[in-house]
Amino acid sequence: MDFTALHLASLILTIPVILYADHMGFMYFTGRQQTLSARATKTAHYLVMAGIALLVITGVIITVPRWTFLIGNPFFFAKLAFVATLLINGFFIHTLMKKATVTPFTLLSAEEKRLLMTSGAISGISWVATIVIGFLGL
Repeated sequence: MDFTALHLASLILTIPVILYADHMGFMYFTGRQQTLSARATKTAHYLVMAGIALLVITGVIITVPRWTFLIGNPFFFAKLAFVATLLINGFFIHTLMKKATVTPFTLLSAEEKRLLMTSGAISGISWVATIVIGFLGL
């Protein structure tokens, strides 16, 4: 089985869901949508987490034969850090998204707004960085 192709296919299938989730968040942050659909946010979250899981599994399989080369490459460790950040942030998003399904953004406390916006920014930056490093050959 070609795990590199499966890895890329997983990414290609996950990106539209990420963009959809980011679009929902943008609509919420800008007030164009008062609250988010619990069903849509939950479905998008689980699809993205499944995509990350498949990317991690295939990534490990791809990495093992190249381990001696990658262990000395700082970009590899940067990619691992961004992937770990995505996983950890995914658990925070799971908790934070519940607020967006019941409370309009304007009614959130400053701290809640900051947490939601920070989590979204961390997610966006981590996805872009991971993809860029990946396409550099790591």
